[in-house]
This record gives sequence, C-alpha cells and structure tokens, in this order.
Amino acid sequence: PSGLTRDLLISERGLFDLALEITALDQSTTYQMLINYLASARINKTNPDETNPDAVHPFTLETARNLCAHSQGIPRWFNRIANYVLLKAADLQAEKITPEVFQQGLEYVSQKLRGQSELTPEDYYVLDLVLEKGVLSDENVTMDDLKRLKAQQFTQVLPILDKLIQFDLVRRLPTDKAAEYQGNPILLPPSDQSDEEE
Repeated sequence: PSGLTRDLLISERGLFDLALEITALDQSTTYQMLINYLASARINKTNPDETNPDAVHPFTLETARNLCAHSQGIPRWFNRIANYVLLKAADLQAEKITPEVFQQGLEYVSQKLRGQSELTPEDYYVLDLVLEKGVLSDENVTMDDLKRLKAQQFTQVLPILDKLIQFDLVRRLPTDKAAEYQGNPILLPPSDQSDEEE
C-alpha cells in the first residue's frame, strides 16, 4: 500500500508505551484518539469531524468504529489491534480497510496474540481457563481448575495472569472486590465475540 497505510507501518509508531497503565476510555474518546493519531501521520490536514470519512482513512467510518469497539477503550489493545489490522491490510495490498479486510485483520490479530513465542504451556492453560470462564477470580476458580493448573491456591496463578496482561491477552477488571481477570475478546471465536458485544 501507499500513502498513510505504508507510513503508519514504516514509522512503527504506537500511541502508548506498552508498560504504561491507562484505564479504559469511552468509545467517543477512543474514536477521537484514532482521528487524532491518523491526523498526526498525514502530510495534508483533513477535517477532523468524526463523520468525515477522510478523517479515519485508511479505515472506513464503520471499520474505525469497529476498531474502537473491539479495543474496549483499552489503549494497549487499541494499539495492538490497529497495528495488526494495518499490517494485514498492507499484506493484502488494500488501499481501504473495508469490513472484509478488517475481519481478516482481526483473525490475524488473534493468530499473532495466541502465537507469541514467549508463552509457555502453563500460560496457555491459564488463558484457556480465563476464556472458558469469561471472568476469572479467586471467587469462581474451583479446586478442579487449580488442579488442572497444577496450583494449590489462586495466588499461585497471579504471576501468570500478570504475564498474560503484559501480552495483551487478559486484562484486570477495575473492581473493588477480589481481583477479576477477563480475556481479550479478540481471542474468542466469532460467535462468542458477537455475544460478548451485546
């Protein structure tokens, strides 16, 4: 691809340092963040109105909103998803990220997230348990779950959950109760993703 898609890929700019913890943003703020980020990579200025298709190019208005929704307002997830979707679009030589290109990008995101070489079999066991339960906490983990993970108590699983957070596979939910962890919905099969969004 040429133009903005190529420039975004070549520059390898990310909006956020992966080590920086930022709470989830609302969809409107996330969408405005996307517009501002894309504008910062352009040579020619465009009208930053959120209804202007040029403001979100190479995305369409629909795929820009889908990107924001899939990131759930989590800046790190937004960064990672956008990066892999742009890489897939470049691989497909797509000038525009249509819904079809975006869907292929999401599949690529899931492959890349699950295929990180630093993950151990134990990491995958914990990830699968989080995805299976929807939300994992010391309140809903069973003794059978812990046995399956070769752990005697939930605190032994926390370092693995922290590692999964660093790899953008899981997030810790903001709650006053016990620590709760939710898997990145990108990792769910498409039918489960649509259930999750409802």
